This record gives sequence, structure tokens and C-alpha cells, in this order.
Amino acid sequence: KLTVSAYMGMHDQEFHLRKTGGVGNEGRYKALPNLSFSYVNPLSKTLGFTISGQSSNQFVDQHRTAPTWNFAQGGGSVTNPIMTGYTLQDGPKISYREGLSGGLDWKFAPGHVLSLTGGTNYYSTEFNNRNVNFNAGTNQTSAVLGGSGNSHGPTFTQSATGRATVSQGQSFRKKTTVTNNAALAYKFKGRLWEAEAGVNWSKSKGSYPLKNFESLNTSLVNPDLANSTAVTTRFESAGSPFPAPDQITVTGTAGTPIDPFLASSYRVNSARIRPVEGTDSFRGVNVKARRFLDFLPFYNAIKVGGEIRTQVRDVKAWQQDFNFNGINGSTNAAPFLDTS
Repeated sequence: KLTVSAYMGMHDQEFHLRKTGGVGNEGRYKALPNLSFSYVNPLSKTLGFTISGQSSNQFVDQHRTAPTWNFAQGGGSVTNPIMTGYTLQDGPKISYREGLSGGLDWKFAPGHVLSLTGGTNYYSTEFNNRNVNFNAGTNQTSAVLGGSGNSHGPTFTQSATGRATVSQGQSFRKKTTVTNNAALAYKFKGRLWEAEAGVNWSKSKGSYPLKNFESLNTSLVNPDLANSTAVTTRFESAGSPFPAPDQITVTGTAGTPIDPFLASSYRVNSARIRPVEGTDSFRGVNVKARRFLDFLPFYNAIKVGGEIRTQVRDVKAWQQDFNFNGINGSTNAAPFLDTS
């Protein structure tokens, strides 16, 4: 008997059949095919086998927000807390899974069954998390002459002049894993005796390869004060109480508007690479038996058994951080914008 299932998975924000950016350095299809099948063949009354496989692929466009509330600083209290920070995160993720497995059962004598199973699985995922972090701070006094202190209410937070910061943080990772497994099992079932024994093995190898920078750290630049990242922020919400800002305004210490979503508004501070490679191996042997005591007037049995399992894990990882000194003296983030 053969059973096959197939379908196309699509995200409601990527409802099309063309390549677009967002994950990795190249355009990807976000509408992904999925397939699974199983085949069962009883060759005889004592011998049969099964084969199954799947290809499961998915794109997820993750959007997260995280407010930070302060109940003791910056003028905040238990009854009137102040929102001192807000993070926006765009985290598109794409995953591919393929698997193939099979099994063979042989009933070589009445009550005796020998089973052989095995399989292989491949998993690959890549995600690009991009954060914009707005920090209004808790300092209530202006950082410059003529500025204003902070203020807040049920629908807004206004930072003190020059006491806020805005930064971007990225995390770009790709993970691949291959797992193989095999097992041999024996079962016996009689009137008074039952027994099981088996050996099993599996090995998994995974990595976060050194493909590109894992993360990049940037800071918003104050256009009104040289070499400064201190700015002024305002969170506003049309709702009451203040659940989340509908509008975020950022200005320099002299009131110059800043667009926090433009790469050219930032300077690059540092970058990090962190490749990881690891293997995990399992081996096991087990045996157990059960004897029913039919001479007693109630249901009972004696069980004995044992198992030996070993695991060997080997993980190699290293990390290197880089401070960016600029291109021809400029640390502006605009040249690093990926327009694909």
C-alpha cells in the first residue's frame, strides 16, 4: 500500500511564487513544496517491510515587540510605571527538512520476530534577526543646556534631551544537521515467557558554518553633536492605558529629526563570527525477560532486564570579535545595506 501527500506552504505576507529577500544573501522562494509518503509491503505471512519519507519546508516571517517598563526609576512608580525601552524585531526564518526511514520485520518462528530499522534525516534552517532597540533611559535631567527633562503619562514617554540611545542588533545564523540511525531488535512472546533484546546506534552531525558575520552592532548617531550617540526619543500611543507605541520619534539634541530605520543614520561599532561544529553519537544494548507465574491464583510476573547506553559528544566552537575602524575614516552603516 502506497500513501502520498503533497501540498504547497505559503505565508500570508509572502503570497507569491517569486524569489524575494529577507533571509540570507540571496533571494529565496517563500512558497515551498511539502511531500510525504509511506509504503507498506507484506511480502508474506512472516516477512514484510515499510518505507517512508518526507520533505517538510517552511518560511516564517516573525515579528516581535518587547516593551521595557520601570516601576522605580525615571519617575516611574507601581501605580504609574514609565516605558523606558521598546524593541522591534524582524526575524524571518526558513527551514528545510528531509527524512527517509525503513523497516523490515521477519517472523522466523512462531512467537519470534526479528526487526531491522534505519533512517536518515537532514535539517537546515537559516534565520536573520534584526532588532531596533529604543532606550529612553531613566535619567530625568537634560544632557545639554536648554534641554528638557523627561516626562511620561498613560499614553506617552518623552526622554530627557540627549539621554536616549537607539541601536540596531543583528543575528544571522545558519544551522545544518544530519542524523543517521539504525536498530536491530528481537522479540519473543510465548504462553509463559516474553523476551526482548536489541542493539541501536545513531549519530548526528551539526554545524553553524562560517558563512558570514553572525552579528553586527550599530548605534544611531546624533547629528547635532559630533561623535555622540545620545539622542532624544518619544513614544506615543493612541490607546489608553499605554499598551505599545503607535509612533516613535527620534531627534538630535538640537531637535534635528532622525529616521531610525535608515542605515545611514547609524555607525558600525563591531561584528562577530562564531562558527560551531559538533557530533553526537549514541550506542545502546538492551535485554529483558518476563516470566508469568501461572501456578498462582492471581495475575503476576517476574521481570528482569538490563541496558547499556553510551553517548559521545564532541563540540568545537570559537568566537572572534572585530571593532570597526571605518572605511576611509567613515564608520557609517550605509555601505553595508543589502539592497537585494
